[in-house]
Amino acid sequence: MKGLYAVVACLLLPWPVAAGEVQWRPAEKRSVSPPTGGPGVSLGRPVPARLVVSPQAPPITDPQVIPASFVGAASLPRRPVVRLQDADLPPPLPEPEWPADDPKPSEQPPKDGAVLSTPAVGTPPGPPTVPAPIPPPVATTAPPPVPAPSCCEPHCCMAPPPGRVPGRLYGGAEYLLWWIKDGSVPPLVTTSPVASQGIIGLPGTVVLFGGSDVDTDEFSGGRFTVGYWLDACRMRALEGTFFFLGQRDVNFAAGSEAFPLLARPFFAENLGTEFAQVVTDPNRATGGVRVELPSQLWGAEANLRRNVLLGCGYRLDLIAGFRYLDLDEGVHIMELGTLLPTVQPFGGSRFFVFDNFDTRNQFYGGQLGAETELRRGRWFVNFRGKVALGGTHQTIDILGGQVVAAPDGTRQRFRGGLLALPSNIGHFNRDHFAVVPEVGVNLGYHFTDSLRAYVGYTFLYWSDVLRPGDQIDRVLDINQIPNFIRGPAVAQVRPVVPFRSTDFWAQGLNFGLEFRY
Repeated sequence: MKGLYAVVACLLLPWPVAAGEVQWRPAEKRSVSPPTGGPGVSLGRPVPARLVVSPQAPPITDPQVIPASFVGAASLPRRPVVRLQDADLPPPLPEPEWPADDPKPSEQPPKDGAVLSTPAVGTPPGPPTVPAPIPPPVATTAPPPVPAPSCCEPHCCMAPPPGRVPGRLYGGAEYLLWWIKDGSVPPLVTTSPVASQGIIGLPGTVVLFGGSDVDTDEFSGGRFTVGYWLDACRMRALEGTFFFLGQRDVNFAAGSEAFPLLARPFFAENLGTEFAQVVTDPNRATGGVRVELPSQLWGAEANLRRNVLLGCGYRLDLIAGFRYLDLDEGVHIMELGTLLPTVQPFGGSRFFVFDNFDTRNQFYGGQLGAETELRRGRWFVNFRGKVALGGTHQTIDILGGQVVAAPDGTRQRFRGGLLALPSNIGHFNRDHFAVVPEVGVNLGYHFTDSLRAYVGYTFLYWSDVLRPGDQIDRVLDINQIPNFIRGPAVAQVRPVVPFRSTDFWAQGLNFGLEFRY
């Protein structure tokens, strides 16, 4: 019968045990001899027991302990189940004392994923322990990139609010109210009593225009800047700037109504003395004289900006790039008159005389500079300084002529006016080394993160330029003047092109707005 019960137990119990791994648990008390009314052995509820996988575990020699089931593979992740035995049987022997240098079976590492232990005998069974599945191997990959900090500047004092991406494109527009260095011109128009004929040095002669610096007054203009930050932290940028001063003309005009005698003075080389060409005379001609001095300045630059110092409320940027400047100026003299009919043989004829002196200075050079900005709250102030080294291409254009219209309508044209004669008429140029420094300061206020306004001052200096008034040579060979008296020959024909150079500056106020996108 015992064998039959063992077979039934093997068929009913769901959890097999590995071969050699047996456990036991006492069952209800029964008599040695089975009663006639039922089996002598009863089966209790199968419970999990400790699964020992160590081959060093001592074998069980008690004949009353019968394994409930066996399996062939010790690595199956299942708990052993034992058959319950008679309660009259003595308890199992205590575990032997294991040497210190030999770990107990329960302390040995698991093999093939087997479960090391189960609750001790006599304790309520717990839920089955299922070994955790071994995760599949994960391919080794590069660590994810560290995201860029939202605040690029120390303490976030000058950076945009968190979560806001700083704009990389910026631009500004400024209104310029500037002044330039006055240009000088020689005496160009005089008046006097008829006896003095407008000759400088004679009694009553007064210089009406020229002989000193000419005040050009203020210029209005604009300056525009566009830049792009090459990185989100605004450390490097490409920047371009263009500025201009609108052309301004200094005009002078005088007529015979206000000045009966008008003359244009010069020094006669043939005579070795001051002389003059009479434009209007109460006894000879009526008419007038007009003088124009146009002037225009503009420039452009392209720079690479690099931040080198950054802190809470301040930054310092270095600037390197290319600069171009263009200064166009001129002195234009025109006289228009009509001879009185009493003047023979040209009575009634009209005449037009003009002398034009134009200069152009073009600077090309590389520049270095620095700009620093200080902030406190919404207010800011910045200072900038730049210096450019390069060459100035200097050009002079001189042109003069006369047109005489007879009473019958016929016209005659002559090469040469008065100060512009065949000896100096033409196109001339040269190249000179020049230095162009610039300094400026702005004070402004931030209305928003993208808009700020400021007012400032700028000073621009140019070391070597040609001004048109300095290119007028007032020493003349009168034999070159059309329709004029003749004199003895001279050893050196004048006028010449003097190429007199001087320095130049422009300065003034600027009112601007800057946008950031």
